[in-house]
Amino acid sequence: MPSIQLLPEEVASKIAAGEVIERPASVLKELLENSLDAGATKIQIEIEKAGKGLIRVVDNGSGISPEDCRIAFARHATSKIRDLVDLETLGTYGFRGEALFSIAAVSETTLISCVQGAREGFTLTFSGGKKTKEGKTPPIPGTTLEIRSLFFNTPARAKFLKSDPSERSQLLRVVEESALSHPQIQYILKMDGKEVWNLPAQLKDDPKSRWERTREILGDTAARSLIVASIQRPELGLTVFLSKPEELGSSRNSQYFFVNERPVTNRTLQQALYRSYEDYRPLHKHPLCVLFLNLAPAQFDINVHPQKKEIRFRSDHALFDFIQNTLQKELLKSKQPHSLQGSSSWLNAQNPRELPRIEHPDPQTYVVREEPAFYAKEQNLLEPEEPGPSWYKPPFRYLGQIEKTYLVYESQGGILLMDQHAGQERILFEQYLIQFKNGGPKVQRLMIPIQVDLSPSQTQKVMEWKDWLKTCGFDLDLFGKNSILVHSLPALFDLSPDHMKELLEKVSESQGTPAPEEVRLEAIATMACKKAVKAHDQLNPEEAVHLIEELKNCQDSFACPHGRPTLLKLTREELAHRFKRPGPPPL
Repeated sequence: MPSIQLLPEEVASKIAAGEVIERPASVLKELLENSLDAGATKIQIEIEKAGKGLIRVVDNGSGISPEDCRIAFARHATSKIRDLVDLETLGTYGFRGEALFSIAAVSETTLISCVQGAREGFTLTFSGGKKTKEGKTPPIPGTTLEIRSLFFNTPARAKFLKSDPSERSQLLRVVEESALSHPQIQYILKMDGKEVWNLPAQLKDDPKSRWERTREILGDTAARSLIVASIQRPELGLTVFLSKPEELGSSRNSQYFFVNERPVTNRTLQQALYRSYEDYRPLHKHPLCVLFLNLAPAQFDINVHPQKKEIRFRSDHALFDFIQNTLQKELLKSKQPHSLQGSSSWLNAQNPRELPRIEHPDPQTYVVREEPAFYAKEQNLLEPEEPGPSWYKPPFRYLGQIEKTYLVYESQGGILLMDQHAGQERILFEQYLIQFKNGGPKVQRLMIPIQVDLSPSQTQKVMEWKDWLKTCGFDLDLFGKNSILVHSLPALFDLSPDHMKELLEKVSESQGTPAPEEVRLEAIATMACKKAVKAHDQLNPEEAVHLIEELKNCQDSFACPHGRPTLLKLTREELAHRFKRPGPPPL
């Protein structure tokens, strides 16, 4: 074994940089925090080639003197703290003193800065952590940091970056978070020469200004449906924008948590949010949330992660209870009775809003072997042309619906129950898969495109999947800064704008390298769920018989794509046993 040695400074600096700088978004986050600490009221951001070519941040803050510029790139150089005790009263964003050092180690970095009232500015240039140039500049107040050729000297790390759309989505998320938490600051963002945002500074930092900035970031539709809760106490302040219980989305991406205006990740905050929706939230639905919490710095620790992503609270349980109770009260006040108006039905079924009493005709009328016209194809049902699944043992007799949700059939003296929604969901799911494997799904071109509004980071993620979505029957185009136009759909599914938004939100949640088969199956399951007949939709006997015949043809007729059972069976032997008979009566 070799003896222990000190690493060369060049190697050590690149390893240390990896703790702070994972990707272009990490660089942008650090630069924005420096601008905020400098008291900037206007921040201009320019990005090229998903941050790998250029990240430039220009602010009108206090600037840096030439002497401080020279030391700012040294490791652990900071103006924020002098002693460990200072962390308990920390009121700034940056404090570790590693950001500029780490960034300069893996890029070509230029700093231009001028303090207010100075006669001239100062510039420094670094390449791979080594200073290559310094000099004087015109006296333009504020600071410009320009980062080029990120990871040029660490090609192994550059190889682990995601695709350009994925990295752009991460960059946009950083700007979204910074802009949401600082409505009093003007943000201007350009990507590859195109202006993405020009967010004007709000007059003051209050709930109304925060709502306006939230509207600018997330869009008019999302903002109009938000519940607003605000509690301000001497020791604690809370402002939250929440989805109404009946308007939940399909993605967690629209959840933002801030503590003292710093974007954070914390399970206590997230669990308090989800616990407050416990009585309202269907499976796979998620609330939109923009939460701002203000606490005394001594009540939390932000120094638990090199990138300051995570936060630890001193009193987790008390904070959890306070947030949960606050949110539950607001949700309870906003809760409205569910309306079935406008819910879809299958084959023009009766309007489910009226919930009429169901009058079933004589079941004998609907014996399968006597009425083959109710089936998709006519055949001798006592001797099927093809062997069916184990549960398919005609003759069947349709008996009726239970709560307009479960279909009841008699089969060889036993009883078969079908969940009408889960059953048709499975049918549509497999029909689409068959079309896909036989040359692609049939496509329906829309006369009027569907417009779907998403956040810019979600939009970028969806556009990363544009070509793949086209193979699935969806033709998409970018429209404006945060909207997508859908020009075609699979002909099998007539999706509403809300359903299309939910589907694209699911696509935007995909992480890392695309796994097309997994995402495709999830997308198909979502489409089938939205198209399928719903619980409480009334089906007539012809439709009910047709449904069980279609289910018989499925490869997996026992569960919907999400895993819920489609069928329950009670055999004639089990019936006899339940009634304590010696055996089933003869057929």
